[in-house]
Amino acid sequence: MLSPKAKTGRSYYRYLRNTNVQWNRFELTDLAQMDFSPAERAKFALRSGDLLVCEGGEPGRCAVWRGEIDDCYFQKALHRVRPFEGKADSDFLCAWIRHQAFSGAFVDQNAKTTIAHLPQVRLEKLGVPDVGIDEQRRIALRLRKQLAEADAIAKAAAEQLAEIERLPQRLFARAFGEAS
Repeated sequence: MLSPKAKTGRSYYRYLRNTNVQWNRFELTDLAQMDFSPAERAKFALRSGDLLVCEGGEPGRCAVWRGEIDDCYFQKALHRVRPFEGKADSDFLCAWIRHQAFSGAFVDQNAKTTIAHLPQVRLEKLGVPDVGIDEQRRIALRLRKQLAEADAIAKAAAEQLAEIERLPQRLFARAFGEAS
């Protein structure tokens, strides 16, 4: 997708790269643009509910697209998983893939390359628990709430650590500022 043909400038559209897909979210401040033909736009178009999974970098890193940007597409280095309605829940699959990634399921001990990657054939063979759609949605909702709580705790901890790091400077300024 980064070939000279992609830079004709006729129909530039924003697209997601591997770096834009983070765990359970998208980094949308730095989107690249390139030319997409009508056929490519049909093939690489994003719909709300699409699960995007990184093939390389950090294999399995994924997030559910919720239509954050209109006319946005994705790069070939990402896998798009579009579950059948009523059969599988994107958020459940995202949580399952994250679990697999963190438990080492995508580490290939026999790989001939040092570049970590998750090819499509391997993603297709990933076993998914046989859980009904209602249960998938219930599990996914609970996990989303728990992850949001964990993110809030991590943010508060980071703010407290930053405050602690500023403390010696404040104490120093107070000790010597008052003595002057």
